[in-house]
Amino acid sequence: MKLSEEKAKILAHRVWKSLGAEKSVHLVDSQKALGALRDVFLNYAHKADSIDRKVREKITSLRRNVAPGSPEWEILYHKYFEEEAHKHL
Repeated sequence: MKLSEEKAKILAHRVWKSLGAEKSVHLVDSQKALGALRDVFLNYAHKADSIDRKVREKITSLRRNVAPGSPEWEILYHKYFEEEAHKHL
C-alpha cells in the first residue's frame, strides 16, 4: 500500500476531525495526536507493503505457475495475505 506522508497527514486530520465531533471525546494536544495518527497510518502501510512482498514471493515460489491476476492467484493472494497479516499486524 503506497501511502505518502502527505496522504497520511490528510487521513490523520480526518480522524482528528471526526473525533472532535464526538461529545464524549476530549481533545487536548492536536499536534501530538495528529503526529501519532500519521505514524499509525504510515506504520500500517509499511507493514502491509512488507506482507504484500512476502505473499507475492510465496505465490511465485509455488511449483505450479499461477498467473498473476488469475482467479487462482487472487484466491491465493488473499489467503496468504490474511495468514501473514495475522502474524504481523
